[in-house]
Amino acid sequence: MNQVFKLSLIPIVLSCVLVSCNNGSKDSDPTPIVKGTISAIYLPTPVVVNGNVTATYLLTGGSGFSNSILVTASSNPNGVLTPLNDVNTCGLSILQPTCTITFKASTPGSTTITSTAPDYNINSSFTNQSFY
Repeated sequence: MNQVFKLSLIPIVLSCVLVSCNNGSKDSDPTPIVKGTISAIYLPTPVVVNGNVTATYLLTGGSGFSNSILVTASSNPNGVLTPLNDVNTCGLSILQPTCTITFKASTPGSTTITSTAPDYNINSSFTNQSFY
């Protein structure tokens, strides 16, 4: 009887080991990563010389990740708009889905703001804007 009792415990112990290897869950699929999209809004327009334009970036639809996304903005040609306080980057995340970069209209002219972030396409609606 003692041997029968020991043999009957083997499947129970084995099933407990198998379940604990998977944290008691039958589903081992990780949370899917959805990178979402980044959009940009530029205000105010039009801008006058010595005035500011602020680019506000918004991350929508992202989930499953915790890292920050670095957005970089520049104007072309250089010198028409300059980043305020020399800051031309900001960070987005799921917990902090908005960030801003402010430019000063330094000289009269026409310029385009180009915004980039790794693995994202940011459509710029700030193209060929003129300042006088």
